[in-house]
Amino acid sequence: MTEPQQPPQYPQGSPQNPSNPQYQQPQPQGQPQQPQYPYGQQPPYQQQPQQNPSGQPYQAPQYQQQPPFQQVPYTQAQQPQFQQFPQYPPAYSPKSKLAAGLLGIFLGTFGVHNFYLGKYPIAIIQLCLTLIGWVAFGLGPLAAAIWALVEAILILTSRPGSPWHKDGNGYELTD
Repeated sequence: MTEPQQPPQYPQGSPQNPSNPQYQQPQPQGQPQQPQYPYGQQPPYQQQPQQNPSGQPYQAPQYQQQPPFQQVPYTQAQQPQFQQFPQYPPAYSPKSKLAAGLLGIFLGTFGVHNFYLGKYPIAIIQLCLTLIGWVAFGLGPLAAAIWALVEAILILTSRPGSPWHKDGNGYELTD
């Protein structure tokens, strides 16, 4: 059997000896014991109340509540007048119809003409169809090539106002 271990014995006069009265701090009677922090610091979650220069604790100002907003209907003479702005012609895109058509003919299988026009979802579909479509016996790139050629012809033959004569933001292409 093993013998029970006894607590360590510290020499008389050392700080670890709890029976040494020299190192015990007296506790004031009737006050709760406060935790000790190094160098007199306070924990960050305890903040001291703010004080005015006069030494009095800070009190938040009391504000009066305003009555709720009441909407008053306008009479005919009080109706607000809005300024009429002149109508301008529709905005034109700095992108060229000829450049988009030629990109569609030569690089349309990769969706480059749709990237140029800002039609990103369609361009990504054409690019994926070309890159991943080889798995289906080469039918993906063939379908993307026919699709791009048809789009290129529609772009080159389009007239202002048609959906093929606009870029991805809805602005008319320049001729």
